[in-house]
Amino acid sequence: MATQRFLDILEDINKNDSQYEMTPKELLNYFNCEKRTSGNTWYINSFLDKNNLEVIPHYEDVYLYSTVVLKHKVKARIHKDDKNLKNYDPVNRISFLPSANTKPLIIKRDADLSEAITVMMINDYSQLPVMNNDRDIDGMLTWKSIGEALIHKQNGKTVKDFMSKNYEVIEYDKPLFEAIKKVIESEVVIIRNNEKCICGIVTATDINQHYLKLTEPFLLLKEIENHIRIILDGKFTLDELRKFASSPDNNTDINSISDLTFGEYTRIIENPTKWEKLKLKIDRTTFAKRLHEVRGIRNNVMHFHPDGITENEERTLRDTALFFKRISELS
Repeated sequence: MATQRFLDILEDINKNDSQYEMTPKELLNYFNCEKRTSGNTWYINSFLDKNNLEVIPHYEDVYLYSTVVLKHKVKARIHKDDKNLKNYDPVNRISFLPSANTKPLIIKRDADLSEAITVMMINDYSQLPVMNNDRDIDGMLTWKSIGEALIHKQNGKTVKDFMSKNYEVIEYDKPLFEAIKKVIESEVVIIRNNEKCICGIVTATDINQHYLKLTEPFLLLKEIENHIRIILDGKFTLDELRKFASSPDNNTDINSISDLTFGEYTRIIENPTKWEKLKLKIDRTTFAKRLHEVRGIRNNVMHFHPDGITENEERTLRDTALFFKRISELS
């Protein structure tokens, strides 16, 4: 449900044809949402369409903390033939990465090398763009370029004597997977926004951290499901399992515990009679409640949005996996 603050904004837009700048994150907060999950965006998009509003650029297509504009759709579409056309881009872009939206520290070409080295060491950087303004790149200073210059007995003392002219610049809207290939080839790429200004640099480490954040929930869920299967293993006959699998979300032939869905695991544990067979010395209701939470998170994870899951959801998965480990050690 939209907050009162958003309803006030809506009223102002309708009365005064106003426009509001905000971040996608702020827009989500106006609807008491944390992430751009399919369910959240469906609700927000429906609300916007119903109230003849649109967000430019579309809040699903850009970085979570970039700037978008909320305005009345009629005004925005006045010169368009198709009044109902949705500016939606299904492609994930490099702009989704936080580092692509973090203006980098730069060093000037005539700065002392000692200054540049100090900046790199203090900030634990492996490279610095060499620039005198926001648009023009002179080169890239890296530990590698410094080392190569020293090997060639470079006698200079300024950054320009040690920088490399080999660097890769990619546009802010470049498809993410194409950009990743460039990062792998070059180890670091410079990101240029629509105003032709340098808005970030992306390294191989940034890519690794991003995909670790996206893949960790999958691994934790797999671990949790494996623990549940071990708990249920050998406790029920195949006929009993097939009765559990009578739900419409499971069309699989049931020949083992592994063929059940997560929801069916939860229903087994919720059943007091079935619970007795598991002989677990923990509270059934509390345990089942946590599994319901995990199931909800699992549904979000399987949609694989670049935003990932929330910190609270991540903590829930970690805590649940740790809980199962402790149960396993005690059994």
